[in-house]
Amino acid sequence: MKTPETIYFETAPFLIGRYEWRLLVKAFYFGGRCTSYQWRRIGEEVWKDARDWPRFDLNDTYEGLPKSLEKLYVANEQKILKVLGKPVKNEQFEMEV
Repeated sequence: MKTPETIYFETAPFLIGRYEWRLLVKAFYFGGRCTSYQWRRIGEEVWKDARDWPRFDLNDTYEGLPKSLEKLYVANEQKILKVLGKPVKNEQFEMEV
């Protein structure tokens, strides 16, 4: 029996062609947290892991996933970094004189 994953954050579904994608921040099996993409065909209930994408390729820079997933990440970057416990980028900066 598969143990349920601990999910700390998930994005709203992001439409790319005939598929919806989302990004998760979840518990990493070695400890800590990690990000993971999931996808499903529009109208389906069950999300599939990015590794199940037909063009998935670990040897590719984008792992064979749609390049437009970058838009999904960038739109949620601050929240993702915060949940991962990473420093959040400051939109404003002060100039030292």
